[in-house]
Amino acid sequence: MDVAQSVPSNLQVRPWSGEAELARLLSDYLVATEREKGSTIESPDDLPPQYRVDPPRLVTTLGTSAAFVAWQGADAVGCVLVTAPESGGCEIKRLWVDPACRGRGVAGALVAAALAAARAMGAQRAMLTVLRWRTGAIRLYERWGFEAVPSWDDRDDLLCMERLLEPPA
Repeated sequence: MDVAQSVPSNLQVRPWSGEAELARLLSDYLVATEREKGSTIESPDDLPPQYRVDPPRLVTTLGTSAAFVAWQGADAVGCVLVTAPESGGCEIKRLWVDPACRGRGVAGALVAAALAAARAMGAQRAMLTVLRWRTGAIRLYERWGFEAVPSWDDRDDLLCMERLLEPPA
């Protein structure tokens, strides 16, 4: 079940090819997440050392097989990572859209790219985790056919979701 959506004509989702913008987007994601948890972090420089982003290392550490960056014109406005299949499933990680660009179809375009990558890698299901207070993200994932499943992660306030994937056409 993929969702038909309207996306801006100047939006492109492309595989990451080393652009520094991925580091900025992932840093923004981490800072926003820490703030949502009650931290007073002001900038990526304030993040704990393990969260300071070096994209090649992060991509390797997370077991990422695919990384995508969403571009509106020359501006990088979103990103998503996809892990290599394990036990039949790929995990979608670090989906992030610049807050100024939300509500324009960017997140849906990134989900579509992530699902296509998971299918191409031979995964039978896509999995993800989302913080329970990110209700907009949960609604997005539900529109894309994800359902809550028993947790595989014991962190507080984390919802685990997955959906089955159709084989590539």
